[in-house]
Amino acid sequence: MFHISMATLICLYLAALSISLMAIWLGVVAMRTRREGNSRKGISLCRICGFAFRPPESQSVFRCPQCESLNERKRLREI
Repeated sequence: MFHISMATLICLYLAALSISLMAIWLGVVAMRTRREGNSRKGISLCRICGFAFRPPESQSVFRCPQCESLNERKRLREI
């Protein structure tokens, strides 16, 4: 049989709990980052008024629904 002191047992328990909580947190952050990247994929930003919208997929040049200016399809930059 193993002889483990109470202090060692508490330290092992806290280490295992910390590692599992860290793994869960990293998983949540990875899922949130992936979801944000997918949601921003089709969005364009008007270069005149700054309105964010989803343009038609087939057009490379399209009109802003708010100010009617012509815009080109570009990727949004990360802040």
